[in-house]
Amino acid sequence: MSWAPGSCRRPGTASNARPSGASPPPPRRAWRRSWSSPSSRRAPSTSIAERRSGRLGPTRLLFVIGATANASVQAAVDEEMAQYNDIIQNNIHDSYRNLTHKTIAWLSWAVSRCPHVPIALKVDDDVVVNPFNLQKQYHSMNQETISQRNKGKEAVGKIYGRIILAPAQRKGRWALTKEEYPGNYFPPYATGAAYFIDNVALKKLWEHVTLAPFLWIEDVFLTGMVARVAEVEHGWLNRLYLEEKLTKSLYKGNAIFLFEASPWEAQWAWDRISKKT
Repeated sequence: MSWAPGSCRRPGTASNARPSGASPPPPRRAWRRSWSSPSSRRAPSTSIAERRSGRLGPTRLLFVIGATANASVQAAVDEEMAQYNDIIQNNIHDSYRNLTHKTIAWLSWAVSRCPHVPIALKVDDDVVVNPFNLQKQYHSMNQETISQRNKGKEAVGKIYGRIILAPAQRKGRWALTKEEYPGNYFPPYATGAAYFIDNVALKKLWEHVTLAPFLWIEDVFLTGMVARVAEVEHGWLNRLYLEEKLTKSLYKGNAIFLFEASPWEAQWAWDRISKKT
């Protein structure tokens, strides 16, 4: 596995991980210019006093990509990695059925390389993000953890996101055989397009990842099956997610994420989000 040296060194930061393909860099360039640019990821304040009260420092963006057998693509990735210092590359070939393996590799990296990061966000590369509302949510979650500790309670660890209660599908894109998943219903899980994991939950998930039966549907596996074994709780943030239809709540309200937006719609949304600065 290759990674960006020096990532996650500061304990007052949050980490954003974006699974991405080992493809030419234009999509990642677009993300660096928009919601994940340094100015958009900077917290309102990074003073020691405010971090102790729950205010996080600047966030760190990392792109998680798989392996490629194309030498020219790999050469471009190596050059991009040296230039931006924000890419983690594992030796797993990119495919939908390999997403669980890719997620486990990211989880291992986060626990070993970023042990003090308070919160990690995993977000897919086709999701539009409002970084200003994201910072508010980071602050709120971190305050919750600090409040528990101030009361002398041990943090239980949480996965925050759009929590889903759903039956196992036997037809269609996510069809599972009884051998793959014998149950009729999945445990509660966070949709894989975007979810947060706090520091305690990250470690618990890694410690229990081998104790849950493997499943190639990565969000059900990690945030549902492994979370259940690890006794990690869920924080419901469903109201902060939009799917397919862009509304004003993304750039004038509290919504953070927009799924399945067209490139035109994503740019239109970002133009309006960025006017808030």
